[in-house]
Amino acid sequence: MPDRGAGVRFSRRGLRPRPQTGAGVARPGGADAGYGRPRRGHGRSGPGIGSVCPAQRQGDHGGGPGATDCRQFPKCRAITPGRQGDESGAGSFLVEPGAQADTEETSGEADEGLEGDFIATDDEGEADSAAGPREEALTIADPWEPFNRAMYHFNDNLYFWVLKPVAQGYAKALPEGVRISIRNVFVNIAFPARFVNCVLQLDLPCAAVETGRFVINSVWGLGGLFDLASDEAINLPKQRRDLGQTLGVHGIGPGFFINWPIFGPSSPRDTVGLMGDILMDPLAWVSPWYAATGIAAGYKLNETSLSIGDYEALKEAAIDPYVAIRDAYVQYRYHKIKQVTDRK
Repeated sequence: MPDRGAGVRFSRRGLRPRPQTGAGVARPGGADAGYGRPRRGHGRSGPGIGSVCPAQRQGDHGGGPGATDCRQFPKCRAITPGRQGDESGAGSFLVEPGAQADTEETSGEADEGLEGDFIATDDEGEADSAAGPREEALTIADPWEPFNRAMYHFNDNLYFWVLKPVAQGYAKALPEGVRISIRNVFVNIAFPARFVNCVLQLDLPCAAVETGRFVINSVWGLGGLFDLASDEAINLPKQRRDLGQTLGVHGIGPGFFINWPIFGPSSPRDTVGLMGDILMDPLAWVSPWYAATGIAAGYKLNETSLSIGDYEALKEAAIDPYVAIRDAYVQYRYHKIKQVTDRK
């Protein structure tokens, strides 16, 4: 019998060729040095968030909540949980190539531009792909973990004790359509930051789209109340660009993970980027300063009212919510940068 180093591997599916070593995932031009390699998450909580399989929670698995492999069940195309305690965080999942279409529906914009299929782990916790090389999880250094976890609990309590109750009352007072129009106004006013970042990323089509959106929504959208530019007939979607992304596109790595109070997950690169984006926002220059702070708080309240339940779903699904938030943040930022570099 050949040994494990002779180009074959063992699994419950029998002997299979071992993937070639040294093959890696295409990187975004060095845009995110310091990250590991990507893997998709499973479940409603977004990319890379460890969770119990939704079908398990609903009792669809014959094995019940204790089942560790759900590939045999038709209602779940996902797989065995990853090893706890690895660099990617506890309880994260890998997805079979056949499940790609299912996960695309739940992963949202953070998965756009991601190349390659992601596959199930076997009994030994190794990942292999029928079509290509092994894929691994994105990682980021977390030397400030005690501080970051403390800030996670601070932000968590702030959300449940203050922000969520106020946002729920706000949502009862204003219909959803009105709150969406308020969001549209804030987005329209923040046009300069997106336009400048498109230019800094050397993406002139992006800058042209943002300019067209600003003109259309400001004039015919009544100052941005209505996002007419995103209608199918015009098809000028908002370009999600920020300065942290711009720095990443030009090869600056994230550094390490930081969880700021109020602002949430970040990194040294994205913290610098956030400060730059704030300075490019016309509302930040409203005088006096407390008026600008009040406007920013109103924006946060309005956004929260439109997303109540998302954070709760993440916490419910995650084994360790702090790790889930960190991993989701890392993957989201990686893919935002990769979307830009893949277009060049």
